[in-house]
Amino acid sequence: MRTCQRCEQTEDEVPLLEHHILYKAKYPYFRDVSENLVTLCWNCHRALHANSWYISEIGIDVEQLEKELNEKYISEIENKKADIQEIKLSKTKIKDFVDKVFDPWD
Repeated sequence: MRTCQRCEQTEDEVPLLEHHILYKAKYPYFRDVSENLVTLCWNCHRALHANSWYISEIGIDVEQLEKELNEKYISEIENKKADIQEIKLSKTKIKDFVDKVFDPWD
């Protein structure tokens, strides 16, 4: 049974949700990584975002987590970046080709 990692209430007692330890806005590539999630009840989650307590209080070292996730997923991230660059380059080549072929002023 799932429990809040701070107050230890169960999902039978309170609604629980998943909090992203490394924030989605700053680390979008770790958005769906299970190691980046911690289960919290609504009250603890709200209090965390209000800076009433810190994630380190439940034994999570944010800097260490970031380092571990970077080491574990860095090649995957780099591959995705390379794929995106390749797609952008392909789009540019296609556009240039179409412009050449269909430019009525050439």
